[in-house]
Amino acid sequence: MESLSERVSQSVFDGSRLRVILLLDLQEGAQQRFLEAYEHLRNQVASVPGHISDQLCQSIENPSQWLIT
Repeated sequence: MESLSERVSQSVFDGSRLRVILLLDLQEGAQQRFLEAYEHLRNQVASVPGHISDQLCQSIENPSQWLIT
């Protein structure tokens, strides 16, 4: 299995900053599986050269919505 860094274009590592934002709306009952998958994927993303931080946020108004930066 190839690593995440092998699938990401090396051009994003040219010294410029890049922010990735994902907005998700989970189906009812999928929250636990999502959190487990996020924790696993988060460790892979953190190993990519240049990674600074990541953040997971849950909407207060709509708990089925999540934001990952």
